[in-house]
Order: sequence, then C-alpha cells, then structure tokens
Amino acid sequence: MKKKVQTLVDATSTPLASIFGSGFLVIVPILAGAVGLYSVVAMAGVCALAYAVGSVIRYNIKHAEGSRQEIIKNEKRAP
Repeated sequence: MKKKVQTLVDATSTPLASIFGSGFLVIVPILAGAVGLYSVVAMAGVCALAYAVGSVIRYNIKHAEGSRQEIIKNEKRAP
C-alpha cells in the first residue's frame, strides 16, 4: 500500500512542479515589463493568489467530495 501511495505522489507532483516552473518562467518577464522594479512584489501577489485558489480547491475536495471512508462505504452500498 505504501508503495502505491508513493507512486501516486510521484506521478502527481512531477507534472505539477513542471507546470509551476513553466508558469514562473512565463510570468516573471511579463511582470518585469509591466511593473518594473515592483515585479518582486507582484510575484509575491501572484503566489498569494495561487495559494488562495489552491485553498479553495482543497476545501471543496475535502468537503464536497467527502472522505475516503465515506466513498468506500457508498461504493459498497451501490448495487
């Protein structure tokens, strides 16, 4: 079981890290051109916004989709 979880984490975190890296490579020059010296502050704002959006997604997954135990229990009840 532990091996499956590690494989899942590896399979999901590697593409996610690639997406983040690509996004930063694109957004930093845009911010530098748009706001100049304030690009560091703007990047911090982008990171804060991304974290806030992630928080909403995590909340929705936790509360709207239910816990793993509830999902398993409902699957066992299904005909």
